[in-house]
Amino acid sequence: RVERELAMLADALLRHEVKTAAFVVDAAEDEAAGRSAEATGLVLLPPTRCDVPLAAAGKPRFPVDAWLSSGAQGWLISGPAQCARDVLQDVRRLLDTRRMPGDRPIAVTLEAGLTPSDIPRGIELLSASAGIVPILADKPEDAHEEDVRTFIDRFGVRPSYWTALGRDAGMLAGAA
Repeated sequence: RVERELAMLADALLRHEVKTAAFVVDAAEDEAAGRSAEATGLVLLPPTRCDVPLAAAGKPRFPVDAWLSSGAQGWLISGPAQCARDVLQDVRRLLDTRRMPGDRPIAVTLEAGLTPSDIPRGIELLSASAGIVPILADKPEDAHEEDVRTFIDRFGVRPSYWTALGRDAGMLAGAA
């Protein structure tokens, strides 16, 4: 699944004229899955893990400046929403201090599920989605599906991709 998502997102980055992308991953499996993205012709910089520690207070956690110096024209993120938000925050900080032509594409996997309010100006989000996933509602009244409204009301957060997948598996198991 991740291999196909990354290959599809890499292809989308290429269509947006990105030839080189920074690669942010959550797990070692994502690093291996990145080979499928490179098979599309996209050049990925060496992967950076989502859990990269903060080097110094007030500084970006992710090496955005180094990525740009290495030729990154976009980003490919295979990790949870918080990881994608942290990368976006660091990218936004850098874009606020530099004049750069055009939008910078950031591609995220299903797991991220970012809302439009998460996307800063100057960033173009390319996202994998399937059915109602990613769920963009933050409040129960914003959800279109009753199951999603109930989940957000009960737990106070929107369901992740994995939660939605588990729910679907449970429904299929119940029907079987």
